[in-house]
Amino acid sequence: MKLFIIRIELHSSNYVVDFTKLHTLMQANDFSKTIKSSDGKEYHLPRAEYLIYSVLDHGAVLKKVEAIVRETGRVAEILVTESNISTWSNLTPVK
Repeated sequence: MKLFIIRIELHSSNYVVDFTKLHTLMQANDFSKTIKSSDGKEYHLPRAEYLIYSVLDHGAVLKKVEAIVRETGRVAEILVTESNISTWSNLTPVK
């Protein structure tokens, strides 16, 4: 399984409602809003970022995200990055 980190910049005039819908759809399609460190601690990703472990390639992951965004009725800028390792600073721990 490969790790992908996805950034979605949703173009919306009703930000809270549309992003809530996007978050719900992404989570229903196995995308997570959290990341785990090597010591097992879990952290919240920055706003508008998601994570998924998948056997799909980056192009297929992009198509999946595009389909989810279409369900919101909005347009978005989308970035899909395949990652072997991640490091971070100041992410909020999941309690």
